[in-house]
Amino acid sequence: MFYTYAYLREDKTPYYIGKGTGRRAFNYHKRTLAGSFKPPSKEYILILKQFEKEEDAYKHEVYMISIFKRKCDGGILINMTLGGEGSFTILSKEERQESNTRWKEKIKEWKIKNKDKINRERRKKYAENIEEERQKQRERISKNRDSRNELNRKNYHKDIEKSREYQREKYNKNIEESRKKQRERIARNREQYNQKQRERRLKKKQQNYDA
Repeated sequence: MFYTYAYLREDKTPYYIGKGTGRRAFNYHKRTLAGSFKPPSKEYILILKQFEKEEDAYKHEVYMISIFKRKCDGGILINMTLGGEGSFTILSKEERQESNTRWKEKIKEWKIKNKDKINRERRKKYAENIEEERQKQRERISKNRDSRNELNRKNYHKDIEKSREYQREKYNKNIEESRKKQRERIARNREQYNQKQRERRLKKKQQNYDA
């Protein structure tokens, strides 16, 4: 199933006529110089007529463009071609560039002319959405804080368990070394004590022998 469609301005006048199938009318239209374009919502997209054959859709596209005419021909459409199956060969590269340049200049002029209106709409939209955005931001911050706190708690328990394990290993190692040193010190002192006792007994025997 093929169809022709129109993109409408706010005053419901068409500014683009096209032929398509499937979701062609609802997808962005790419242009090399002027960028992509598509109406802001479906209410500005009008399906003109449906056809069983593609050639009939092309004929109707050409007919509708001839009625409203392109801006370069004194009409109201931004179409770069006159429509039809071979429409891509109608305009030369220079003509396409000129058409795109005029289209970009029209957009620039419209933005300058409606600058105050655009700013008012932006401020109104900002005022309407600021509380919602702040609420979303608070929820996002709260969610991130909870996630961070949960992660910190997990890391804390993990780290404290590692720390305790390290302290237990260090304590066991130190106490074993301390006990070993203590045993060595006691053995050394016992040997010194025994040596002194032997010397004392020998000295006493020597005194008794001399007497």
